[in-house]
Amino acid sequence: MKLRKLHRDKAPTFKQLKSLSLHAPERFLADNGIPIFLFPLYDQEITKIDFIIKAGEYASDFSLTALTTLAMLQEGSTTMESEQIAERLDFLGSYLSFHTTKDRSLISVCCLEKHLAETIKIVTDFIIHPTFPEDKLETSLLKRKERFKVDNERVEVLSQKKLAQVLFGEKHPYGRTIQLDDFEHITRDDLIRFHNQNYVAENTSIVICGNPKSQEIKNLISFLQHNEFNTLNNKTQPIEYDIVSNTQKKHWITKENAVQSSLNLGKIMVNRNHPDFIPLQILNTILGGYFGSRLMTNIREDKGYTYGIGSGIISMEHAGYFIITSRVGKDVAQKALDAISDELRRLRTEMVQQDELDMVKAYMQSTLVRNFDGAFATSEMFRNTLGYDIDFVGYYQHIWSKIRKITAKELLELSNKYLHEDSMYEIVVG
Repeated sequence: MKLRKLHRDKAPTFKQLKSLSLHAPERFLADNGIPIFLFPLYDQEITKIDFIIKAGEYASDFSLTALTTLAMLQEGSTTMESEQIAERLDFLGSYLSFHTTKDRSLISVCCLEKHLAETIKIVTDFIIHPTFPEDKLETSLLKRKERFKVDNERVEVLSQKKLAQVLFGEKHPYGRTIQLDDFEHITRDDLIRFHNQNYVAENTSIVICGNPKSQEIKNLISFLQHNEFNTLNNKTQPIEYDIVSNTQKKHWITKENAVQSSLNLGKIMVNRNHPDFIPLQILNTILGGYFGSRLMTNIREDKGYTYGIGSGIISMEHAGYFIITSRVGKDVAQKALDAISDELRRLRTEMVQQDELDMVKAYMQSTLVRNFDGAFATSEMFRNTLGYDIDFVGYYQHIWSKIRKITAKELLELSNKYLHEDSMYEIVVG
């Protein structure tokens, strides 16, 4: 119990935090309709630009397409080969990162303000005009295939994949997982077709962190307002996939030579658009959302079954799900599951005590404040609202207000509505 006591002593009191002050970004519109958002970043020479494109797994009918398309963008454009791109960006000190989710692809660029003009020309060139060279594609697929083989031996990876499959169904984009033979079937034509259909103005948003008073930022916005992203010129309706959850709730998969078992419990849940999403985040924090949570106190500190356990509510644009995840010794896997069920049952049958609720409120408010510490952090929080029908400032101020006002009675009702222990799917691999 010492770890929990230390956390309790250091947590700010609930009364210390009174308000959350936020400002919406300045908004511009490109000629082709792309929204451009600017968060002010003063007294720094660094600029960050995020290209957020609705080109994730949900937009594809094949598991590898979205990921491979994103990874191959910088392997060559109509004006530069991959080696030239890499060498020039390295010389300019510009840093790129690529990330794909089930719904979107993200290209992030960090560079010195004085090199902004050249950097952004290179980056937009390969985003808009990639060539997807055949030899580079083959090399990339071979490397990722070997990495996939290694990752697929890990019990936590297998457990996460299985949970997605049983929750959403194997044909749903959120439940579909990469298979080994997928690496043999994807082609350059697949990437070209996916890029043409999805890397378009209608699917794109741009978020900038920079000094709005600098001429370089003004030039950047002017350049992006006249970008060459293609437009579809029609409003395409997203495909609606049916969620087909598995009828079997418990899945135990034996993994020879595994030292530990990976546990993943979960169920389909509301997403960020639902009014219960915010209060459920508070309930989840009590259960397993921070170091002093009930799951950590019980499963880790009291019973010693694991080094770490946590829970979360994952919001995607078309659905959401709840998850509890941990790795435990193979000999205590069932005992850990029983202890987790006990904690879920306790949430449904016992009112949260006021001192615990106050501590969680203080923790969540202080975390929320830290999440808006600076332009970079604020822009990342803003990205979380893209794709939803959400007002950025109003949404996070509503979160703040809900944390302050929520009662133990509301949490008890939510627990019974959403977190019944018998409603959970259980995946054990090990």
